[in-house]
Amino acid sequence: MKKEFVLNRPGIDEAVEVLDKWLKRAGISKSSQIRIRLAMEELLLRIYEHYDGEIVGELQTKRGLGTTRFIISYKEEAYNPISRREEQDDTVFPEIMARLGLQPEWSYKKGANRILFRCPGRTIRMEALLVGAVLLAVLSGILAPGIPGGLRSGLLEYLYDPVSETFMDALNTFIGFMILFTILGGICSIGSVADFSRMGKRIIFRMIGLTFVETALCFALMLPFFNIGTGNAAGGRLDAGEIVDLLFSIVPSNPISPFIDNNMLQIVFIALMTGAGILVLGEKAVRIRELIHEFIDLFMEMISVVCKLLPLYIYTTLTIFLWKNGAGVFIQLWKPILFAFLANFLVFILKVIWVRLRIGVPVATVVRKIIKNMGMGFMTASSSAVFSQMMSVNEKDLGIASDFNQFASPFALFFVDSPGGISYTVILFYLAELYRTPANLTWKIILLIMACVFSVTSPPVSGGMLVCIGMLMTQLNIPMEGIAIAGILGIVTDFIATGFKIGISHLELLLEAYAFQKADRQTILEK
Repeated sequence: MKKEFVLNRPGIDEAVEVLDKWLKRAGISKSSQIRIRLAMEELLLRIYEHYDGEIVGELQTKRGLGTTRFIISYKEEAYNPISRREEQDDTVFPEIMARLGLQPEWSYKKGANRILFRCPGRTIRMEALLVGAVLLAVLSGILAPGIPGGLRSGLLEYLYDPVSETFMDALNTFIGFMILFTILGGICSIGSVADFSRMGKRIIFRMIGLTFVETALCFALMLPFFNIGTGNAAGGRLDAGEIVDLLFSIVPSNPISPFIDNNMLQIVFIALMTGAGILVLGEKAVRIRELIHEFIDLFMEMISVVCKLLPLYIYTTLTIFLWKNGAGVFIQLWKPILFAFLANFLVFILKVIWVRLRIGVPVATVVRKIIKNMGMGFMTASSSAVFSQMMSVNEKDLGIASDFNQFASPFALFFVDSPGGISYTVILFYLAELYRTPANLTWKIILLIMACVFSVTSPPVSGGMLVCIGMLMTQLNIPMEGIAIAGILGIVTDFIATGFKIGISHLELLLEAYAFQKADRQTILEK
């Protein structure tokens, strides 16, 4: 199919509608349709604004064996709307594209610009594979009594244990660098935004600060309900010497050992100091910023490849756990799941009440307008899939100005994540209780800090959260055999956290828009 369209706002709307209908006929999944539509609208708007006039473009769709793709082309001077080099704030859009799982390709040949999209097919979702791996491991646990002891020992020693250890070794090889460059990329983006808008700095630091405060509040409220440190008289004791040691140990003795030891606090320190230096250099560090984002893409791809083996890792690790401990531990999983829900619900209710006090709109009115998007989050565990719907609700139902919505919503997608911090907290609390891990004040401070850091910087790939949990377990002296249970809890709490994250993001954007006089209160009150 080929269709010409004029690159103005009506023409862009027409092209997007045509593409949307074609994607439905092609059998592309609903979540992929939303992502592709969002990306195409943004790219076409960038092209329209760059040429400052109406030009003619062509939309061409193609289907082949196992592939679905479409091409946007226009005959004008070379302009790459995907590049980070064109505008000061151009670091933001490529990051969003990566989060949405899209990487369009731009080329320029014979006087024509060409952008190629490859559409994701109807592949089996990673979540389904993980659930299948869990069910298969449970079946292996049930059948364990019928398997000869010698065969079980041989499988554990020569197959399951090596597979489990090799997977974690592969991830640990890259994850430290991934965290380093993710933090650096965020700092570089903050710097570029602050250069052209006073709003950017306030919004980002407020979102990060609230993530820490809200996580810390739930951390303190949940702690008494988990029996951590049983059997150790020092558990929970204030040790001033250990606190001092913790503070000074954040500074590494050399730049290599933090990555060898996967010491996340030291890696965060290196990232913050390096990022501060890049901001001071300003325009002199433009190429460094570009390299940082290229390294993010590189390590993201490496981790994504390794994480394709995550179902195998979950199966082997959970089977090891069940053969050694039995299936009775599953009965206790209600506790961390319930506390994850209650803690997120508390944060959400406090945020709704603050909106009521600050803006003066009825609680029921606001909740009714965002509950559908929250429901989509609870069902899909993907804030990216709901992102375009969030943008629409912000403008049409919450009265947030379009320019503010376009500017601030991507930052909310990245930085509003107290639900993620709560998930890390409740999972580690439960594992520490399960294995009676000694937990003094230093232990708790490390968990709180890293839960907040990982909630913002964990790799946005399937299994990224589990990787971070594994590193925390090592640092907090929790036996790694519990990683399988952590994987199950991670899957369940991810659905809970995503739904609440979407609701909290809506409310936080509304509060910020109101503070900058970018929200229409009358629109909020309308049914």
